[in-house]
Amino acid sequence: MRIPADSVLIEGIDISCDESAMTGEPEHMEKTHVTEANYESNPDCFLLGKTLIVNGMGTAIICCVGTNTRSGMAEEKLNTEEDETPLQQKLGGIANQLGKLGVYCALIAIIAGIGNLVIRRLVDKTLGWFEDEWQSKKTTDEIIKIVITGITVIVIAVPEGLPLAVTLSFAFSVMKMKKENNLVRKLQSSETMGGANEICSDKTGTLTKNQMTVKEFYTLG
Repeated sequence: MRIPADSVLIEGIDISCDESAMTGEPEHMEKTHVTEANYESNPDCFLLGKTLIVNGMGTAIICCVGTNTRSGMAEEKLNTEEDETPLQQKLGGIANQLGKLGVYCALIAIIAGIGNLVIRRLVDKTLGWFEDEWQSKKTTDEIIKIVITGITVIVIAVPEGLPLAVTLSFAFSVMKMKKENNLVRKLQSSETMGGANEICSDKTGTLTKNQMTVKEFYTLG
């Protein structure tokens, strides 16, 4: 049975719990209900939410629910804003540069097109080929076409397929790591794992946070 919330055991017979989901301990923990006779010996009477009761039966008083439980606190600490990976930062910079280049090219195309149009109209007027109503409508249509061409240049310059290509490369990396018995939960983690030389993990081999810091270092002598 899965324990729904953090609670204190007040009655129980041969209760043992599997707390590997919370602590990583594979061995079953024996639980003893608290009484006036044994409370001074500090019995383990605490049942943690989202862990499993594998044996026994009893009664408990619920103390904490939701985000106030141990598992809820852990989940809240993990719900942090994730920083962009180095590759994502580089791709973002490339996309911004390509976007700016597209805007510059579009402005040049619009200025060149309008300039060409103005020169042609001045020549037409000089040679006496200018007709008010017909030429004005034609000029407006040509200006609209020039602006549409500039917008098309901007749209084409934005690398829409770049995120898809990166996601596909991450997916291939995850599958390769899976063949080496490394389970990657998030695609972006494959990039971080690929750039690591030394990995410091806990006894369960789990990396719970993408930050590794050496606290102490011991050598011979």
